[in-house]
Amino acid sequence: MHNEPMRTTVTIDDEAYRVVTLYAYAKNITLGAALSELVKKASTVKNSNFSRIETAPNGLPVFQSRGEPLTDEMVNAAQEDDFE
Repeated sequence: MHNEPMRTTVTIDDEAYRVVTLYAYAKNITLGAALSELVKKASTVKNSNFSRIETAPNGLPVFQSRGEPLTDEMVNAAQEDDFE
């Protein structure tokens, strides 16, 4: 994991940009700091998809399962649908 600020370019939609810009202005912080704060807040919200992401010892993200396991029958049926 990175412990230092990382510089990057992101593309966000107009509404998200407006929200982040207003948030940054209201808190008198940079746009990057506002975006970081909002993402961190979203990751702690109960029932958030982000809250289900854990990090494995090797640093890779691990997502909690949701739904039923895939069976061989389900895979075969999906493959048959592709050929029809």
